[in-house]
Amino acid sequence: MSIVARCAHAVLVVAAVVPLAGGCATTWITTQVAGSPHLWDEDIREESVPLPGFTEQLVVGLPLGGAADDTTGATGATGANHPTEPVRFAVACTSQQRARDVVYHQAFRYGRHWKKQAALATLLEGLLATAFVVSAGDDEIGRQAAGVYFGVDALVTAGLMLLPRKEIYRRDERPMTTPFRTDCPDGLVLEIGSERFPVDAAGHIGERGEVLLDDWMATPSGSLRALLGDGAAELVVSAEERCAWASQHHADQPLSCSFGASRPTVATTILTVAPGTLTRAPVGYLAP
Repeated sequence: MSIVARCAHAVLVVAAVVPLAGGCATTWITTQVAGSPHLWDEDIREESVPLPGFTEQLVVGLPLGGAADDTTGATGATGANHPTEPVRFAVACTSQQRARDVVYHQAFRYGRHWKKQAALATLLEGLLATAFVVSAGDDEIGRQAAGVYFGVDALVTAGLMLLPRKEIYRRDERPMTTPFRTDCPDGLVLEIGSERFPVDAAGHIGERGEVLLDDWMATPSGSLRALLGDGAAELVVSAEERCAWASQHHADQPLSCSFGASRPTVATTILTVAPGTLTRAPVGYLAP
């Protein structure tokens, strides 16, 4: 094999090895390019301070299973199946607060821990480079390339030990979500087409509501919305989700649709309401 051919082969092998090797210098360069230098922070201290104001949200889930005539089996001591109570359809509700926190971040970068780890990585990569080069034969381009890669990475890592210690101060804002109840609030209404059905605390909409919802799933007509006070949010139910509903509620009928590899289990929407609607707290209250 000519020298030019060997060099070309070595370049290709190194290009394949570098993304997988994960050398210290290579990893450091990758974090800089990716905009994630904070991964090297040491001695981190963070303080969170809530910002004034919050919003309240109601997450409304429409289960795609649990037909009104479903029954579950319970196995007794004799091994026989005993039917239990039918599983009733019920809307799932989760009330939550959405707020923002200011996070004050203090840390050090390239301190004593960094220098110790970089020194150890330099030693290990140097030994690894030597082992690859010494054990490589004339035609073992892969081992030669790996030895060159780890040798270069070790040299760059040795240089990274000289980076000056840096103190980091940063102010970030982070969204905070706090769920606080799972029953459906008073006044929640499910609008199916042109008719509205109140939702009780357990999520039930009554037998007529369940019948109309089943008809809507078969032939969507009009709106399907969750209403609470002045707020409204549409429940967008995809074709796959309607198919999953049909497979669960009409298992005795052949399906003319498909829901893909994974069966959808719930269709959801989020209602944003005025502060205090769900918590009954004063508007000036600050979320924790």
